[in-house]
Parts: sequence; C-alpha cells; structure tokens
Amino acid sequence: MIESFITGVATPVCVFVLMFCVGFEMRRNELFYIFKQPNILIAGSLIQALTAPFAAFVTVLVLELSPGMALAIVLLAISPGGALSNAYCYLANLNTALSVSLTVVGSLLSILTFPVVGELLLGLLDMAGIRTAARNTSGR
Repeated sequence: MIESFITGVATPVCVFVLMFCVGFEMRRNELFYIFKQPNILIAGSLIQALTAPFAAFVTVLVLELSPGMALAIVLLAISPGGALSNAYCYLANLNTALSVSLTVVGSLLSILTFPVVGELLLGLLDMAGIRTAARNTSGR
C-alpha cells in the first residue's frame, strides 16, 4: 500500500512541484536565447542521443548481462532525458535554460530516435551474439 502511494502519487507530485518551481524561475528570453543558438542545442541533443546508447552497448557486452537485463539497459539508454536533471541544474545554479531546452528537444526527437536507435542497438547486440528478451519473444 505505502509503496504504491509513493510510486503512484508522491513521486509524480514531487516531480511536478520541482518542475513547476524550475519553470517559474525561468524567464522567457532565457529559453528563446538557447533556441537562437542551434549549434549548442544540436550538439547537446546528439551527444545525449548517441552516448547513452553507446555506453549501454558497451555495458551489456562487458558485463555479459542476461537477455532481460540487456533489454532493460537498452530501453533506459534510448529513452529521452528525465525532467529531474532540470531541477538538479537549477539547484546547482547551472544553465537551467539549456537543460530545459535539451529535455524538450530530446523528448520531441525521441519519436524518431527511440525506434531507430533502439532497432540499431538491438541489431548490434544480435550481431555480438547477445539475444535480448525483445528478440527472443518476437521470433526474429
């Protein structure tokens, strides 16, 4: 009962409050300034979209994980960045506008990157001889 309350109610409410506070502190011109510098946004998005899947691939290969764990690592790696990073940037007095912008762009791009990078990463794992749970159940 208490676990379902924490995961189902308390955690989402806390994340909402944190994001509200971060958004309330930002000024509109800070956010638009980041979008006027597309090189920073493109570089950050590419790094985020490519380094995490690469790190997941290496981790799965080195640790020789089970198919279920390999799939879990892959899914986490190709998922867009979380909103809590924005709160951490805010609390550390870092560039919150850049963090929020990368979260927005990463979330929007995930519509394309999630299936493409996911299929590529699962294919690489197959070539390396690691059968993931997704490949085992789909009959490929």
